[in-house]
Amino acid sequence: MDLSTTYLGLRLPHPLMPGASPLTENLDVVRRLEDAGAAAIVLPSLFEEQVTGEQLATHHYLESSSESFAEALTYLPHHPELTLGPEQHLEYTRRVKEAVDVPVIASLNGTTHSGWLTFAGLLEEMGADALELNMFQVPVDPTESGELIEARMLEVVQAVVGTVDIPVAVKLSAFHTSIAHFARRLDEEGTSGLILFNRFHEVDIDAPNLEVVPTLRLSDPTELHARLTWLSILASQVST
Repeated sequence: MDLSTTYLGLRLPHPLMPGASPLTENLDVVRRLEDAGAAAIVLPSLFEEQVTGEQLATHHYLESSSESFAEALTYLPHHPELTLGPEQHLEYTRRVKEAVDVPVIASLNGTTHSGWLTFAGLLEEMGADALELNMFQVPVDPTESGELIEARMLEVVQAVVGTVDIPVAVKLSAFHTSIAHFARRLDEEGTSGLILFNRFHEVDIDAPNLEVVPTLRLSDPTELHARLTWLSILASQVST
């Protein structure tokens, strides 16, 4: 049976590949995935917010003195769940590209317009064959319409597509007012593919201790239905 396909302009023997996850943040595991037949490797996301946090921490250590108040130092952000720093992440991208023969797809989660462009270019320089934009904004501002949020996302996509020479895909959430309309707009901006759908880290309430705690819920087969439904809807409506 011929399962060959084209994804993001990349010719693949079949469409099976590991997505962006901790599974691909270890080089030995990546090699084993290739040996097992993975058609491509999608690397874990580079988070711009981690870069910002590290810069703030560096500034703190450079500026703090013996007269500093210990309580004030606790307000600096800390992201223990983000394991690779930006330089390490970029270097890891280069090492993976050198270690495997299958296409390597980088993933980027930005927060600022300049950050999206800067890190997209750096990931391309490290040898990524394609780039996945992990885009989501928590809509907590009641004065911002969905149209405004999507316009800002489209502006980022347009800029990234115009900056890099590698194919660009957008990983969508399922929370857009009109997924079909937004997907077509992304297609018009030059994206090479759409990924349905993003999964998010969630929080829960630890009632006995009155604390907000992060939770990790593994995916299950029931999540596939919505993805297949929208895949069938969008397949004939976009060219990516």
